[in-house]
Amino acid sequence: MDKEKRKQPKRVACFRTHEIKKIFPQILEKHLGIVTSACKEAGIERHTFYDWRRDDPEFAEACEQAYEACLDFSESKLMESINDKNITAIIYHLNYKGKKRGYGVKDEKPATFELKLSKQDEEIIKEYVNAKGDNASK
Repeated sequence: MDKEKRKQPKRVACFRTHEIKKIFPQILEKHLGIVTSACKEAGIERHTFYDWRRDDPEFAEACEQAYEACLDFSESKLMESINDKNITAIIYHLNYKGKKRGYGVKDEKPATFELKLSKQDEEIIKEYVNAKGDNASK
């Protein structure tokens, strides 16, 4: 009889796990992809979510779809802001979506140069640096 009592909670826990895994992507979407908030509502630990995602490809795909829905939601809010003539939203959108048309921050490499000094100039600089060092110690 003791063995039956011990096995029953495992079955209940297994059933509960299956049910939570099934609805978790919807909870994740409801919380806009915030894992901690979704886990709290589902009553699971964060590491459980990450274990499920790692070990269950179907669960991982369902969660990925939830993330995509969250991204769609964010993009729709960005478009609403653009429609409301929010200049920050407009600039953001052009910086990231308008690169093909010349908008956005350019990936510029810092300028490099090589300075050639004469022996005389090198000596003058060394004397200056040494003089500064001597004055700093006083």
